[in-house]
Amino acid sequence: MTESLDKGGMNLIFICPRTNLKVQHRTDREGRREHEYEAVTCPACSRLHFLNCRTGKLLGHENDESPPRRSSLSR
Repeated sequence: MTESLDKGGMNLIFICPRTNLKVQHRTDREGRREHEYEAVTCPACSRLHFLNCRTGKLLGHENDESPPRRSSLSR
């Protein structure tokens, strides 16, 4: 897995817990603390999820076995 850094930005891929679809989110990881979450409106289910931009895990799913995925695609 590779990180796509462009002006400090990064693409993260997480799995929506309601639809089980992979969702890509572009974020700025600079200056983020380990336990800081970003509110993300999910395009798969239109609901709000809280994403840890440092780990790529959703709030409440920190102990899931699957590692965070980082997209190598930059737009």
